[in-house]
This record gives sequence, C-alpha cells and structure tokens, in this order.
Amino acid sequence: KRSGCLKNYCECYEAKIMCSSICKCIGCKNFEESPERKTLMHLADAAEVRVQQQTAAKTKLSSQISDLLMRTTPIISSGGGRLPYTFVTKEVLEATCECLLEQAKRAEQTRQPQAEAERAIL
Repeated sequence: KRSGCLKNYCECYEAKIMCSSICKCIGCKNFEESPERKTLMHLADAAEVRVQQQTAAKTKLSSQISDLLMRTTPIISSGGGRLPYTFVTKEVLEATCECLLEQAKRAEQTRQPQAEAERAIL
C-alpha cells in the first residue's frame, strides 16, 4: 500500500500494533524503529489526550452551569427584609408597562409636545 501501513485502513496500524511477518503488507513502515510511525503515533496519542482534556472541560463546565442554575437565590437579606429585586415580578412588570402605554396614549390623544409627553410617561 502507498501509505506504508501508516493509515487506519491498515488493520495493524488501526489497532496500534506493529505489522509483522504474518501481515500482507508491502513497503511497510509500521515497525518499531520507523521514524514515520513514531511521529504518527505520538501525534495520535497527543490528539487522544486533547480529546480527553476537552471532554473533561466540557463535563466540568456543564456541571458548574447546572449547579449555578439549581442554586436558589436568597429572598431575605441579612437584615431580615426582602431584597429589592424580589419585588419585580412578572405581574409588576406587566402593570408598569400597561401604565406607561396608557400615559403614552393619553399624551398622543391630547397632542402634547414630545418633550412633555416623555416627561409624563417617564
């Protein structure tokens, strides 16, 4: 084979073992002393290590994200009162938006100047 048995279509190379006299290889470079084989095997090992590192990093990151999402935020401050952000609920936001839109509609109906309308709305 033209690859000198240094590609995965050589069964021995794919299994990460040296070719031997039992193989049907011609022009084989898949033997211990072959510099080409050593280079390719080091490269393959380095790639495998890199994949393992990336997998470990992804797993750790996923775990940290899950922990962060599952963590509950405190509602009560150390002083015993509710923290300010807990008052902003979906209902409060909807009511506030309705009020702002109503103010804008009223300003438009009475044909207020833009600066005056903005002041009334905000």
